[in-house]
Amino acid sequence: MTLTHNVAFSSDSSETGKTGEAGAIFITNAEFIKAVFTYVPKHACVAVCAKTEDPSNGGWKSAKASEIAEYLSEENNNFVGCSSFYPLDDGKLAARKSQFAACHFLMLDDLGTKVPFELLKGVELSWLIETSPGNFQGGIIFSDPLTESDTANQLLDALIRKGLCDAGATSASTRWARLPVAINGKQKHAQPDGSPFKCKLTEWNPSKRYTPEELIESLDLELTPPVHVSNASANTPYFSNNIDADDVLILQESENPVIQALKSKGLYKQPLDGLKHDITCPWVHEHTDQQDSGTAYFEPSEEYPQGGFCCQHSHREKYKLKSLLEHLGIHRSMTRNKPIIRLVAGDLSRIVDAAEKLLCTTKRHYQFGGAIASIAIDPVTKDPSISITSKEALTLTLANVATWQRQGRKPEEWQRCDPPVRPINILHDAQELKHLPVLAGVVRQPYFRQLDGELVTKDGYDEASKLFAIFDPNEFPIRALTIDEAREQLALLESLLAEFHFVSAADKSATLSAIFTSVVRASLPLAPAFHIKRRFQAAEKRTFVN
Repeated sequence: MTLTHNVAFSSDSSETGKTGEAGAIFITNAEFIKAVFTYVPKHACVAVCAKTEDPSNGGWKSAKASEIAEYLSEENNNFVGCSSFYPLDDGKLAARKSQFAACHFLMLDDLGTKVPFELLKGVELSWLIETSPGNFQGGIIFSDPLTESDTANQLLDALIRKGLCDAGATSASTRWARLPVAINGKQKHAQPDGSPFKCKLTEWNPSKRYTPEELIESLDLELTPPVHVSNASANTPYFSNNIDADDVLILQESENPVIQALKSKGLYKQPLDGLKHDITCPWVHEHTDQQDSGTAYFEPSEEYPQGGFCCQHSHREKYKLKSLLEHLGIHRSMTRNKPIIRLVAGDLSRIVDAAEKLLCTTKRHYQFGGAIASIAIDPVTKDPSISITSKEALTLTLANVATWQRQGRKPEEWQRCDPPVRPINILHDAQELKHLPVLAGVVRQPYFRQLDGELVTKDGYDEASKLFAIFDPNEFPIRALTIDEAREQLALLESLLAEFHFVSAADKSATLSAIFTSVVRASLPLAPAFHIKRRFQAAEKRTFVN
């Protein structure tokens, strides 16, 4: 992965800052971000989020730090993501695991209250921010950003097991850390006069950076071993288009392993809407009157890549997804339940073939003019167009639809990795593809299929015509017209041409034909050309169309 200097901010970062009252160090949020994010992957962005009043209310809307960091109000709860992210297809930024680029630092929470400083064993933090009275957040910057999110998550899990971090932290790659110029808007931390607590940067050492190996050795951490996926899952059919499994492509389980474990423990009740399931809370004995209700498990989705767990009872902040997985004895990586592509040496052609097959399952990619493409919608005009997929976008998509594995030190060991460059390049540059559907064009209204003359009134991709239609079928009510109704529609079109004076009825018919042709052009293998000329008669001062 290509790393580039972060040149998004014009202000100079400060190594030590300026010490003010009560030991606070003054540095702007833009300077802080520039100093922490020395390198970011090419095309990736640093994410920030600003929230007013109580930060626990509302969602986490991401914005590009390069655009708004220097404008963040000191009266907001201001946050920065621990990771950088690739923008979505529409250019917007979302701090999702599917858009993950690299993890730049680990954030330790509740230092000084729940976590004693003595446990750090002399490891000097890159920074320390007091986020509420006597309670601190600390940052540990990586020497080189981690482009594999699993490594960052393994380190965070190891820190939690050592008691160095809040047990509620679930993902190092998508965590938010407080910025130094900000408030803590939680009412319980308000000052005696009712004003919110202002965050204070008390230690600032951005040159202190660590490799994962240095952290493991200094803090005596024990990382969980990589999960070895059994070939047994290859015997379970999943895809409706009959994808064959082998030693390169291993298909996912037909049922999420978490659902299987819930059923085996007698905790599963019934499916709810979408990917939501009604279950019995493993800690139902802690509920008021031991009520068995209000608990759900969410299967992984684009918004929640590892799924979710929610119990509406009083201990909902105590038990989250991590607690549920520990109770069920399931490693976090198993919740993804994705197909696996293994980088078997000497099988490059089968690796590329497996990647193309899984790309088909997204139902968003096509082959168009010798390239891989998707349908893009202009956010302003809402007009559809065909967008050629870049290598970076292709890499992200394939990282999202499959788990990629490379061989470990032992033949039976397989470790998770990013999609490698070579098969991505081969797939991207291939002029002919075996599995992706062919795209002939896009249409914006119902159309006649060339093959059989059938009127297509459904939106989406039509396999017979190879066209992708983007329109609301409700806006095009189509029924058989009587001859009188047809004449009424013709009169409406003619009224649009009332300002034009035609030499003959044939010229007027040719103009109407041009209008009809523009509407049905997508259904025609060839379309006639129309030549329009003007005649000017000086005596009448009139324009004629022939």
